[in-house]
Amino acid sequence: MKYITLGFFALMLNMGFSQGFIWITNDTIETNLDPNTTVQLRMDQMALPNDTVTLGIEVIYNDLPASWDGMFCVYGSCFGSIHPVGFTGQMMPIYDSLVGYIRLTVYPMGGTEMAKLQMKVFDVDNPA
Repeated sequence: MKYITLGFFALMLNMGFSQGFIWITNDTIETNLDPNTTVQLRMDQMALPNDTVTLGIEVIYNDLPASWDGMFCVYGSCFGSIHPVGFTGQMMPIYDSLVGYIRLTVYPMGGTEMAKLQMKVFDVDNPA
């Protein structure tokens, strides 16, 4: 059985002190997928103590084959498909013990290609 390597990356730019969130799980997932199985890949974020943050996302690289099925969701919203480079979206605000997330659901539909999806995650009030 062939496996697909899919890298789902969320890149944090602005590593300075003004950043209002931390990664709970890793900020990178690389995995081999069974070409005939649906998989969910999730990365979690949390606001800094005593802070509220609204996170935005931007697709900055996407070479997933058009034949693959899938979508990505963030805390508070699902976007219904895997969007092309340039797509932006926004999570609901996270604070206290609420956990924000990015979740990629992907089904390779039998495909055996290698693929990568990269997303930037940023504080919408401080996108620099």
